[in-house]
Amino acid sequence: MAQPAFDLKAAAYAEMIHEGFHPDFPPGTEQQIAEIRARHDPQASGDTRDLRSLLWSSIDNDTSRDLDQIEVAERVAGGIKVLVGIADVDSAVATGTPIDGHAASETTSVYTANRTFPMLPEELSTDLTSLNEDQDRAAIVIEFVVDPEGAVNSSAIYRALVRNKAQLTYNGTGHWLEGNAEAPQKVAASAELAAQLKLQDEAAQALRDQRHKLGGARQRRSEGSHGESQDSRERSDRRFHGGGERGDGADAEGERAVGNPAGGEDA
Repeated sequence: MAQPAFDLKAAAYAEMIHEGFHPDFPPGTEQQIAEIRARHDPQASGDTRDLRSLLWSSIDNDTSRDLDQIEVAERVAGGIKVLVGIADVDSAVATGTPIDGHAASETTSVYTANRTFPMLPEELSTDLTSLNEDQDRAAIVIEFVVDPEGAVNSSAIYRALVRNKAQLTYNGTGHWLEGNAEAPQKVAASAELAAQLKLQDEAAQALRDQRHKLGGARQRRSEGSHGESQDSRERSDRRFHGGGERGDGADAEGERAVGNPAGGEDA
């Protein structure tokens, strides 16, 4: 007798519930999204700085749509000043609302082998609050200076209005920085962007060398799409977190991977 086909998506849904998650967004979510969209117009005012003129860029997987982080760097007296912009979802989602309650309950997006259970609605994570190219967006900026020895100084955190000038990928940017490939089209078209990425890479290398001097493990990054070289992922990860490097596959939403060894995105 033929056995019924096993429904992987249904099994993933049931496992989410078993583990205490709430895989469905609560009532009122659609209405809240419509209200956010109607009033969405990020502005620089009060304590929010206008940093849209800076040459921000993002580096993500080839298929990424939820861009939660951008970076820019500047050489200053004493080292390299690094600015990391994190998508400011809080600016759009009020406390105590359905989306806020769901995010507080879930605390993470969960990736299974066949389905993603997002912490935030895609209308926010891939559109209204995503740091998409050529879009004005609200961000929380972490600023710090990396000295020539890789030590971190002069840190600050503040709100800002930003604009991603170049959405780049790990594959293209990493191989270029390693000297194993031509520059990606956007990089080849802008000497300023090329210099900016190399400056970020210099800061990242200084941070990495300092971490190794202090006994940090030389582990490979797990982030990136399947088929991408591990060395490329390590070199191309321009993501700075509080003076360190992103090495655990978690992003600004606190995402975690289940059943996906790469820890990558399905979106």
